[in-house]
Amino acid sequence: MRIKFIILLIILPVLIFSESFKSLYFNGSFIFDEESGISIIPAVNKEVIVITSLNYHYAIILPYALNWEVTFNDKYVLLADNKTLNVTLELLKNNGQTPEDYLKNLLQMYLDNKEKYFTIEAVVYKYNSEYILATAVDAKSLMNDDRYEGIKQVNYFATKTYNNERFDLHLSFMKKTSKAELENNVMFDYLTIGFNIDYERD
Repeated sequence: MRIKFIILLIILPVLIFSESFKSLYFNGSFIFDEESGISIIPAVNKEVIVITSLNYHYAIILPYALNWEVTFNDKYVLLADNKTLNVTLELLKNNGQTPEDYLKNLLQMYLDNKEKYFTIEAVVYKYNSEYILATAVDAKSLMNDDRYEGIKQVNYFATKTYNNERFDLHLSFMKKTSKAELENNVMFDYLTIGFNIDYERD
């Protein structure tokens, strides 16, 4: 995965400039948006894409799909959705906590407030020497919709810091299953070696 990431950043096709910085729609071709500084880089083998930001210096590897929509607003430096996987990246002030402490505090919040967040299960994993919080919530209660009966929303959280900045990455998807099944090495790879906050920093 790390080798793929390096190759993708070196071999860049001709730039395609989008007309709007509010939403970018990936259709298989390389995209660069000059105003936002965001690029969407497809792998040659069509296994992954890399979303990078010159303004916020992140690079995130995600599964390849032709229907990724990338947007950004005042709250998030990245919102991405491919109708299956939802991705948010939020930039916060770093309060001095380590990633482990930060995620374990978040874990405790979900466990202490199960009725508020509809928490079924929440676990912090150590993977690739980093930490990931995984949660499963009851989608029927979350959405207040009977059509989500038996469906769980699975969430993964990772956090990285740079000086006084904290980058919070959140991946989520819906899954119909009787068990939470939170341990997922594919998702864990995206959240660890596929999540970089040193892209194009001086």
